[in-house]
Amino acid sequence: MTTIEAEEKAAGWRWIPFKKFPRICLTKGKCWKWLFIFLASYTLVTVIHSHSVLAEMATRGEMRMVSPMLGFAYGTGNRDRISLMLFQDEDLKTFGETAWPATYAFHADNLRALTTLKPQAIFIDLLFVDRRENDLLPLIEAMCQAKSAGVKLYLASPSNGSLLGTVLNEIKESGCATLVTVPRLDDQFDQMLWEYGPETGDEGQLTTAATQIARDLGVKQVPSKGQKLAIIWGTDASPYNLQTLPKVFCAERSLSQDVRASIPMILGEKKPYCPFHSLVRVSDVRLNAADPQISKTLTGKIVVYGSNMAGSGDKVNTALNERLPGPFVHAMAL
Repeated sequence: MTTIEAEEKAAGWRWIPFKKFPRICLTKGKCWKWLFIFLASYTLVTVIHSHSVLAEMATRGEMRMVSPMLGFAYGTGNRDRISLMLFQDEDLKTFGETAWPATYAFHADNLRALTTLKPQAIFIDLLFVDRRENDLLPLIEAMCQAKSAGVKLYLASPSNGSLLGTVLNEIKESGCATLVTVPRLDDQFDQMLWEYGPETGDEGQLTTAATQIARDLGVKQVPSKGQKLAIIWGTDASPYNLQTLPKVFCAERSLSQDVRASIPMILGEKKPYCPFHSLVRVSDVRLNAADPQISKTLTGKIVVYGSNMAGSGDKVNTALNERLPGPFVHAMAL
């Protein structure tokens, strides 16, 4: 007998040999009582949730398996009309930003550099909230400069247009940017990003970024009130990404990659797919704007501008790319 068993016996515990356990259960009926309670509870839970939790989890498991096929069938579509310009921690250091959040002047300089490349539209996927002395004016001027150059400008905002802070109100009053909402629907079961929306359509409520941009560019069929978009992540990576992103971090689409993405629980870890939409760094735009590849990627395109900071909460889980910066969601929805 071990020390623990001796102490428990002294305290009134009774140890029952395993072989005697079934006979004691039968004679005293205690095991049958607990077994009945367990089975009844399990049956009740199964009946109630079998068509909700288990079914929902099974559906998402199936979606993960077929996502590579859906992404392949999706093709490239309008992929090359949409690009991203994101800044990273290194970009802040390069341009003398010593703290986070970065100054509005930093964003103003980035917008000016992007405007010179003449994109069709710019969506700023950053929520400007804090009022900083003598810092907002350069940003508003950069936005108005973009508008004067014929660039449609959109800015992330809370969904309720009547609850804007002073910064967004000042930008709104300038008339140089259209405020849009930035929906985030991490799935409650698997924390993946499967949907985008819904549209509210109520008075005082703003339209989602993808829907507003699409509508302004002449797309006739866009989500209406209460509707959501199902997000299908394309697997055909942008050629620009295949040239610029380190192959140690992401992989080009292939049959092997598709199989591994479909059944990762059996085949083990895989590298994520390289992103569907072209990703250009802020430093490249400001320091190498003359590069033909950069101008080809941004000129005449709809550009989503935002952050790719390490440790940022604006990251999403996808079935194909693992964790991506939030701006990719708006590009894919659009």
